[in-house]
Amino acid sequence: MRGAYCYLPILPARFGAFRAVGVLSPLARSRLTPMFDVRTVVLKANQALDTYLGDRARGIHECWEPEPLLDKEGSRITTHESRRSRQAVIGV
Repeated sequence: MRGAYCYLPILPARFGAFRAVGVLSPLARSRLTPMFDVRTVVLKANQALDTYLGDRARGIHECWEPEPLLDKEGSRITTHESRRSRQAVIGV
């Protein structure tokens, strides 16, 4: 459940930021939603852009798992379900 307010920090998509977000307490996690900024891409020798972006996406996925969407009865809405097919989604 989200707190009464939500802080939206804009963090660099780098591994130090991923580690910092990954160790936040449950209370801190409930009060923020991080946005990761992929800044100027600097590729290492023989590194493909897909590999670079894949590493950043994996870091975000491993450090942050958003809260699931719930319907009015508290049942989890899967990504395969249309949000419009449910009535009164909580938190959207």
